[in-house]
Amino acid sequence: MSAQEARIAKIAGKVQPFLEPGETVRDAVYGAAGGRTAIFLGLLAYGMKLAYPSLVVLTDRHLYVFKGSMWSTTTPKAVVAKTPVGAAEASMSAGALTVTGEPKPIWLGVLAGRGSRLAQSLAAMKGR
Repeated sequence: MSAQEARIAKIAGKVQPFLEPGETVRDAVYGAAGGRTAIFLGLLAYGMKLAYPSLVVLTDRHLYVFKGSMWSTTTPKAVVAKTPVGAAEASMSAGALTVTGEPKPIWLGVLAGRGSRLAQSLAAMKGR
């Protein structure tokens, strides 16, 4: 199992209580909802509620956005958005992932490649 597969398996286990029965995790990426504000202000952005840790999970049925934990990149705290795959959109621009249901861009920085892969997986599932 590759490091990426292990990371997705770990996330899948932690998000399972939020998913519908039988739903399978296909991909996941974490970042900071709030875009570059999170980078420029650092922890101050979190304290001021301008940004929060975020986890985007693509399953075989839905695109989820979870509010994440400050202390773990794989632990979801609450569902922010849940969109059926057919109605979901995801795109990358300048290191930030924009997804259906999350008004703030999710800053991925060095993980932008993972965000691009998630957006491409979603497009493939929709037949584009």
